[in-house]
Amino acid sequence: MKKLIIVPIAVLLVAATAVITPSMAQSWVPQNGYWEVVSTVAKPAEAIVKFYDLQGHMIYAERVTGMVLDLHKRKTCRWLNKQLQSALISWTARK
Repeated sequence: MKKLIIVPIAVLLVAATAVITPSMAQSWVPQNGYWEVVSTVAKPAEAIVKFYDLQGHMIYAERVTGMVLDLHKRKTCRWLNKQLQSALISWTARK
């Protein structure tokens, strides 16, 4: 009897995760450009962030010092995406 109750609940949890995950991932992935972080192992608190448009043209580069950019954190990726958006806006205005 317990197996009959657990299996439908597990199926519902898997289905809910499959529905929620793609929409959440789409919210913090940039759509009109990308960024690249260049740092060294010797100095992890110093990095150069390069921003590109979809055609591969570098539109902006910024040196980040005093903080380690952990690219596995969504907060860091969202911050980089906001920087990318502002760089794209100013680059298209100058174009």
